[in-house]
Amino acid sequence: MPSCLSPPCATATSSSQSRMPIRSIWRHALQGELQLIIGPMFSGKSTELIRRMRRYQHAQLKCMVVKSKIDDRYTNDSLVSTHDRQMMKANPLTRLEDMGDEFMKYDVIGIDEGQFFTD
Repeated sequence: MPSCLSPPCATATSSSQSRMPIRSIWRHALQGELQLIIGPMFSGKSTELIRRMRRYQHAQLKCMVVKSKIDDRYTNDSLVSTHDRQMMKANPLTRLEDMGDEFMKYDVIGIDEGQFFTD
């Protein structure tokens, strides 16, 4: 039985006239995972985000870090900073929606201080 997220069973036709079920396209687009780093203040959440992002970069994955423009602690607009002053380049956004389709260019997207985003 299809889940409520499953699109209707149909087919898409490419220029080569090969037919691929839309369900297969849908499934491919949904691959991935969501990882949450949760803890109280000063528990090392941003430090862990930076550690993971560096690991993904070392594995040759295309990575982008975003942060809220509201978060200006310790540093300027375009860096994620930890309490112990570890830093990583980040794209400051007012809303995650402002990223548009840019996220499609990346393998991994890290979001620091996600609670500041209302969307």
